[in-house]
Amino acid sequence: MFTMVLVTFSIVTSVCVLNVHHRSPSTHAMPPWVKVVFLQRLPRYLFMRRPEMHSARQRLRNQRRLKSETPSTDSSNLYKGSTYFVNTATARKYDPKLMENQDHAGSHQDVRLRTSAKFSPEVQEAIEGVSFIADHMRSEDSNESVIEDWKYVAMVVDRLFLWIFILVCVVGTIGLFLQPLFQNHTREVLGEREGERERQTQRQRDSVCKCVLARACILTLPPFIGCHGSEAEHRLYSELFANYNNIIRPVENLSDPVIIWFEVSLSQLVKVDEVNQIMETNLWLRHIWNDYKLKWDPDKYGGVQFIRVPSHKIWKPDIVLYNNAVGDFQVDDKTKAMLNYTGNITWMPPAIFKSSCKIDVTYFPFDYQNCTMKFGSWSYEKAEIDLVLVGSAMNLKDYWESGEWSIIKAAGYKHDIKYNCCEAVYPDITYSLYIRRLPLFYTINMIIPCLLISFLTVLVFYLPSDCGEKVTLCISVLLSLTVFLLVITETIPSTSLVIPLIGEYLLFTMIFVTLSIVITVFVLNVHYRTPRTHTMPRWVRAVFLNFLPKVMFMTRPTEEGEEGPIQKSKLPPHGAEVSHLNSEARCCQGDLPCQGGTCGCYQHQHIKYITVKSNLTQSSSSESVDALLSSSLISPEMREAIESVKYIAENMRLQNEAKETQDDWKYVAMVIDRIFLWVFVLVCILGTAGLFLQPLMVGDAV
Repeated sequence: MFTMVLVTFSIVTSVCVLNVHHRSPSTHAMPPWVKVVFLQRLPRYLFMRRPEMHSARQRLRNQRRLKSETPSTDSSNLYKGSTYFVNTATARKYDPKLMENQDHAGSHQDVRLRTSAKFSPEVQEAIEGVSFIADHMRSEDSNESVIEDWKYVAMVVDRLFLWIFILVCVVGTIGLFLQPLFQNHTREVLGEREGERERQTQRQRDSVCKCVLARACILTLPPFIGCHGSEAEHRLYSELFANYNNIIRPVENLSDPVIIWFEVSLSQLVKVDEVNQIMETNLWLRHIWNDYKLKWDPDKYGGVQFIRVPSHKIWKPDIVLYNNAVGDFQVDDKTKAMLNYTGNITWMPPAIFKSSCKIDVTYFPFDYQNCTMKFGSWSYEKAEIDLVLVGSAMNLKDYWESGEWSIIKAAGYKHDIKYNCCEAVYPDITYSLYIRRLPLFYTINMIIPCLLISFLTVLVFYLPSDCGEKVTLCISVLLSLTVFLLVITETIPSTSLVIPLIGEYLLFTMIFVTLSIVITVFVLNVHYRTPRTHTMPRWVRAVFLNFLPKVMFMTRPTEEGEEGPIQKSKLPPHGAEVSHLNSEARCCQGDLPCQGGTCGCYQHQHIKYITVKSNLTQSSSSESVDALLSSSLISPEMREAIESVKYIAENMRLQNEAKETQDDWKYVAMVIDRIFLWVFVLVCILGTAGLFLQPLMVGDAV
């Protein structure tokens, strides 16, 4: 039982850990206390060390964070000593000074400020696409960081419960298996004390016996006193049974009945076989009647008032158990009967009876059973033998308590019944044993496991859909309930009249699990929907994304808005001006000719620089930039690169839109899961309470 509870709690914690492991920024926001407890403090206590991130992405993230913390410089200073470059062809080489200037410039936002001059639409769209790609990658990087934090929190929770379960398992196992050792030690100590007391008592008895023997040697007693008593009893027995017939009823008048005082003492309730509907009991049957032919005068026989004779020597009433479930109806006559000088005979034979008992398994294992035992003469009618009930109930003074059943009452009743077979009336004495099952055994071995399994059904709706184990858990629970149902089928009788309580609960739980499988399949269908397969209706968005989360106390994290269109920064009217552009192409040294104004040696083309000088006018700057960015200066390779950037940016935008729709479907599935989680919790509690409170009400009524 301890191990079963431990395993059940391990399943519960595993479901919680999986729920934490599969959380994402679109469904859950990490509270600050979770970061403090599970990312900072608990890893230290559990000797866990998280590796530091040394990737290029992490370095760029740190640079952006440091730069955001430094104050921004004046826009006029951004252009002093800076260079702009335009690739007139596909560049195969790069200038180290250019890369140093780019690293010094910082992020793409600085590039926007420095390239605030007029661009052609193709270049402007490419710049916006590159900016969008960078923002998208930053967002993905941030989301990945949050997901990694949730996974690390799940790992910390796993490690915490690992040590807790190890401690509980070790302490619980040692505590359970050390109990017998302590009990044996206590019994040994008590046994030594009892042995010492018995030895002292024995020594006292020996001393008393020695004194008695000493006095007996002094006294002179006639040696024939003991022989006189034995001879008188022998003579009495010979005279009583000289002409005695044990077949004839012991009555002086043939019309008189023999009065039998009958009483049953219950010694032990051996077992109740529910499958075969048999109750096995150990009884002492007390018969008292008078036999006028077995009277004597004690004075004539040395004062003998009682003698014990074999029961087969005297007449006995043929009282049998009517509802006997085995073939032998007669009581064993090996025991002796006690004769009184007045003719009264007391015969008290022990017997083990297997009586038929109609088992009502409606409230099994919290059931009450009413088993009857009907005693009466099989061959003598009421005019010949009349039964008298001694007391009003079965004698329970010598009853040995049963470990499975408790006797509430055992009332006795006398009936005079006329059967269809005969005209005469036959008396009988019927005892009704109203017994109650002690449910501890079945509670520990059947009820609690069923409750734990049904509780695991509820956890299916807390298990995240991304883990892929929801249907597996449901089917495992269903198989476990099937095994328990087979065990109960072997325990209870095969009857179609009623369904036992535990069977109703298992059937209720199996329906419960089946519905959970159906709902889980539906939830998984919603969870994996995409914009290409399903369109989310407006009512679904209104109900499951706006209304129900508020009712279920679910808060969806607010997503930070992406940066809008890149704004073109304007150059200040004074202070910084752009110089003329050196647009001459320098051909490579060698024998390769230039065709169409373009060098054939693309590998040795140079990047043209735009040198920023502070003494040029605004008009010359604008003219130079316009001349640079005119469509005639954009090579086919650059145009193809711009189109590729536009395609990548557009593809990422479409992926973002699809991901937002997928996240909405996943959140709808999570809301449905949460709804059925609370519905199933409520149904499970009410159904369990409604089923298991019925036997308590029946017991109170009794």
